[in-house]
Amino acid sequence: MTEINIITSDFESAKQICDALESEALIINSFIAQEATKDSKFKITAQSRAVFFEKIKDHVMEISQDRVIAIYSKPIVNMQWEQADFLEKPVKIKEYDIV
Repeated sequence: MTEINIITSDFESAKQICDALESEALIINSFIAQEATKDSKFKITAQSRAVFFEKIKDHVMEISQDRVIAIYSKPIVNMQWEQADFLEKPVKIKEYDIV
């Protein structure tokens, strides 16, 4: 599990990103906070599976590339693990031996 952090330049973009990612069950427990800086920035914080980081990043860039300032994640060491059941399940790809 990982904590996803996405920083945007405006609240509407942040809300749009949260709604899209939650509707696809890629994130849970998201919230938006305004950062206390001279330039207004909005930070989305949410939980997700670490394997979804690239999928989330690509989706966020499709939605609002010009308004996303940064996207990064931090590992979650402890949490209520039952919460992970609300996320999309990773798809396993069958591995083939290549000779």
